[in-house]
Amino acid sequence: MHAQISARALLVGLVAALSLSGCGPSAEEAAAERTAEAALGALTGHDVEIDDDGETISYTTEEGQVTMTGGGSAQLPGNFPDDVYLPAGYAVQSTLAMNDDLFIGLGVEEEVPALYAAARESMAEHGWSETMAALENNTNGLLTFEKDDRVAVLSLSRDDDGTTMGVQLSHSSR
Repeated sequence: MHAQISARALLVGLVAALSLSGCGPSAEEAAAERTAEAALGALTGHDVEIDDDGETISYTTEEGQVTMTGGGSAQLPGNFPDDVYLPAGYAVQSTLAMNDDLFIGLGVEEEVPALYAAARESMAEHGWSETMAALENNTNGLLTFEKDDRVAVLSLSRDDDGTTMGVQLSHSSR
């Protein structure tokens, strides 16, 4: 239950923080940032830091460090493994890091069926075992892989705004 509340709080916080981002620092933005930090702190029960004009939120729980990024501050974390499929020309839209677990949102150029096929091939070439695969109407796909003690979930979706790819990486021993 605690993890669900924290995840919801993180998502609410990311939306709130991103809405605070502006062209430059001002007294109003600084006050809004402090208010958002206090509100998120009350929601999560932790000391929350908002940085990068509201595009980065971080706090520490009993389980470890939580960091979210969005907007121009979002970039692939330095510890992103090189054996996980990433399409050419991707743009990082958001990240959520909780200890060793990563959740990455990407904007991509390819259509879902092409991404789906390329991801399956690349992950197999890098030693991942496919444990689940689903493709629906060529607009949504879901792939799950395991390797050693790691799990990778790739979600693909196409709508009027383009194609998005979610990458979730975690450890199966948890």
